[in-house]
Amino acid sequence: MHAAMKRIDDRQVLTTLTAFAGAAVLVLLLCSGAHAFDQRDRDKYASAIDYCRTKPGQKTINAEKNIVCYDGPTVRDEDISFVRELRDFGLFVVRSEGGDVVDAIEIARVLAKKHEDVVVYDYCNSACAQFLIVASDRTYVSRNSIVALHFPTSTDGYACAAMTVGPDGLGQLATTPCPWADPKFKLTFSLLVRSAEAFLRSRTKGSAESVSTTVSGGYAPESSGINPHPDLSFNPPPQSAYVQAVMRARFEKTGALPQVAWTWNPRYAKAALKTDLEYEAYPESQDQLDAIAKRVLLRAAGDIIYDP
Repeated sequence: MHAAMKRIDDRQVLTTLTAFAGAAVLVLLLCSGAHAFDQRDRDKYASAIDYCRTKPGQKTINAEKNIVCYDGPTVRDEDISFVRELRDFGLFVVRSEGGDVVDAIEIARVLAKKHEDVVVYDYCNSACAQFLIVASDRTYVSRNSIVALHFPTSTDGYACAAMTVGPDGLGQLATTPCPWADPKFKLTFSLLVRSAEAFLRSRTKGSAESVSTTVSGGYAPESSGINPHPDLSFNPPPQSAYVQAVMRARFEKTGALPQVAWTWNPRYAKAALKTDLEYEAYPESQDQLDAIAKRVLLRAAGDIIYDP
């Protein structure tokens, strides 16, 4: 009964945003660049995915050093020398639920410097979605795959919800250290935010004023009531206006940070990112997303919000 009520609320939010979203989509499409992918690329990606499926749970490079298979979480201080060995303009084929932010940013920097193509199969969530997706010039997401973001959290209860101001000037939910958080956590959180912002600044198209206001999201390194990232085209992790409204509605009901993930429709990403992002087939509905999540992530329906 509770899940059904939440689904109804989400659809009501979608209805109220229909007119706004339609106009925003037109602006975003006019700002988007043309696809740089052709059928030869897609065939190459499919072949690389087939190869990496023979290496389940492995992080390895092939003998020719033109394909890296990265299947698993990002881990602090892991040896990523095999990523550095990848030839320029090679393929970084990834399936990851996310993990350590510092490691993800370090891998992303290597991929950016070497202009590797990022190829996603099955899923790329959390730190993978925030950093590896935008790491280089081109990213390809294969059919029946999920790219999902979520708010930064803390296993020790030190991460709290805050209402900040997004690029559109409206209230937007974000994560901030709780007042009772350990000082070491507050310092670590602040350093991670600054590191993330520095990398994302290099991978986005201009400032918040130059990109459509449907692009937003949030973690707040300072107090609430401000835009914590005024020089970025979105507040990481990014959200569309629809997802942002759903999150606000859920927060207003519970007073707690929603413990769910969400997708980011590629039409918004194209306007915000330097990365040329292509989905072989972005999910067409919440039901289709739920079916994919159940199959590849073994998650219950509704754990990931669909961004239409």
